[in-house]
Amino acid sequence: MSKAFVTVLRGDVGGAPQSIPDVTWTTVLYDIVQTDGLNLLMYNAAASPLTGLFNIPLSGWYDFEAEISWVPGGGTVRGVRILVNQDSLFPNFVASYGPLETTNRIRNRLMLSQNQTLQIQVFQDSGAGLDLAASSDPGAIGRPGHAINGMLTLIKECPNNPVCF
Repeated sequence: MSKAFVTVLRGDVGGAPQSIPDVTWTTVLYDIVQTDGLNLLMYNAAASPLTGLFNIPLSGWYDFEAEISWVPGGGTVRGVRILVNQDSLFPNFVASYGPLETTNRIRNRLMLSQNQTLQIQVFQDSGAGLDLAASSDPGAIGRPGHAINGMLTLIKECPNNPVCF
């Protein structure tokens, strides 16, 4: 069995943290990509502007793990969700957290079709914009199946193929 993976990290895009508006679902913009070397087109960190969209290259089961870190702030809730094809009515997968939890995680396994898109969105209700924390050390992380500080790892298992994608 082989596995293909892409890991993206949330650094400080353009030298500034990403600010998430109050009570608005907002797509996380990742700007650092680590991959197995084969799946470079799944996420385009060089796009201008960044879209936060992952492009699914091959139909199959995908495992996702995302971890989002916030700077401390007020409010009552934080949320993280996975959207497929930018459709908020599609059965999306939401994890909800209290404001004292500055790190939020979401994991799921989805059957996706070729050319579908996937994105991670976050939500907060602090009464003002609230910043996402940047990845503390992108060079020290990125192993498949492990997410840390503003990171999304996407893994595709290929049980009957020696090479994924």
